[in-house]
Amino acid sequence: MPALLICSTARTAALPVDAQGHQTLYVPRHLGRVDLYAPGANDIDLAHRHTTGINLHGGASSVFRAFAPDGMLLLELTDTQLLPMGTVPVLPS
Repeated sequence: MPALLICSTARTAALPVDAQGHQTLYVPRHLGRVDLYAPGANDIDLAHRHTTGINLHGGASSVFRAFAPDGMLLLELTDTQLLPMGTVPVLPS
């Protein structure tokens, strides 16, 4: 089970910065469905297979996806509910 991939894919909801320069912190409340399209793969297997990285997509919707560099769908989370816990300021880099 690629637990880190599942967690990091859901966390893409916290990436956007609002107009005040803050990011919202979320806690997963509900995952309606988790579909894995890399049978038997764990986080280590996926890291070795996709050395250039995995693309994560999510945001305002309740659907989050992870894609291999070649576009193959690896993971889809649907009917996802995230509970906002607060905001934090984004520090300048």
